[in-house]
Amino acid sequence: MTESQRRLIQCFTAVFADLSEQQAAVATIDSVSDWDSIATVTLVSLIEEEFQIHIASDALAQLASFDAFYRYLEARLPAHDLVAAR
Repeated sequence: MTESQRRLIQCFTAVFADLSEQQAAVATIDSVSDWDSIATVTLVSLIEEEFQIHIASDALAQLASFDAFYRYLEARLPAHDLVAAR
């Protein structure tokens, strides 16, 4: 697991407190009953703060899973931020 994945899991579990870390890592908008538009805005805000990035509003429709958020981050973060945590 990369440090970025670990940090992203923390964002997910902060918004969706009922999720374990393992559940957060595979979460999708369909698998998390509390994932609504307000949760999306809260999650995006936390991720933007945690990773010091801006998530474009036109990308939100595609960001419907942990994996989608991670791929979005992969495309925008420097490679050194995505290396495996020691």
